[in-house]
Amino acid sequence: MALEVHTEWDTPIDGSAPDLAKHEAFADFALSLIRHESPWLYRFLNGANAQVLVGVGICAFSMPATPGIWFELDQMAEQINLLPWAEPHEVRH
Repeated sequence: MALEVHTEWDTPIDGSAPDLAKHEAFADFALSLIRHESPWLYRFLNGANAQVLVGVGICAFSMPATPGIWFELDQMAEQINLLPWAEPHEVRH
C-alpha cells in the first residue's frame, strides 16, 4: 500500500460530481512539490501509508495508527498556492 491523496476534486464538499482529471493533476502537482522540497517527508508519508489532504494553501496528513487526527504541514501548504491549470492572473499571491 502507498499514501492516499485527497483533494477537493475527488470528494467535493459542495455536492458536485468529482472531477478526477483535476484531482489527478492537482495530486500529482502537490506530491511532486513535496517530493522535491522534502524528500524525507515524502518517503515518510509513503512508507507509513499516510492519507494526505492537499488543496490550494492546504497540506495535512493522517496516519493509519491515528485515524481522524490530521497534522498540518504549514511549510508545504504555503508552497501549494496555485492550480496546475491556472492562468497567470489566477495565481494566489
